[in-house]
Amino acid sequence: RKQYHQKIDAHKDLTSNVRLSTARMKMYTFCGEYEQCQQIFNALKDNSDPVPLHFILITYSYIGQAALEKGKELHEQIIQNKLDRDQTFIVVLNSLIQMYDKCGEPNKSVEVFDHMIANNVIPSEYTYTHILSAISKIGPSSLEKGKQIHQQITEQHKYHDNIFVLNSLIQMYNKCGEPNKSID
Repeated sequence: RKQYHQKIDAHKDLTSNVRLSTARMKMYTFCGEYEQCQQIFNALKDNSDPVPLHFILITYSYIGQAALEKGKELHEQIIQNKLDRDQTFIVVLNSLIQMYDKCGEPNKSVEVFDHMIANNVIPSEYTYTHILSAISKIGPSSLEKGKQIHQQITEQHKYHDNIFVLNSLIQMYNKCGEPNKSID
């Protein structure tokens, strides 16, 4: 495996290939070799492609608290490049929400979500699943926010029957102190 990757690294045209780099990042992430994943990401000339951004943020989610600063730096770059206002970057925004949640900063997940909504980025089922998980971790003080998100889901008539969104709603109501509401 390493010989194969050394050959790729020796050819600059291959190290800048987004598809190949993303596949390598994915493999290294799932193998737990996070530093290799970071090196491949750093070698990409254009760090504004949503797919590698998504994978590096997922990598930070796996690492947890130790990668939070790198995730925050990347988040700042995303804001500076105004990628946080682009619907095509929904997968990256979802990954940011997930990263902050898994790295122990669920309130920051809510900030990312609120920023998305303020910039007319339409949430996906993954967005709702990740943000409801973050709200669950905040607990009862975030119940009103959870109810607002539930209302959004209901008004969209899009994800109200999605099993992952429904499970996230049940978990959110249970962890926020209203288990009876989760049955409604």
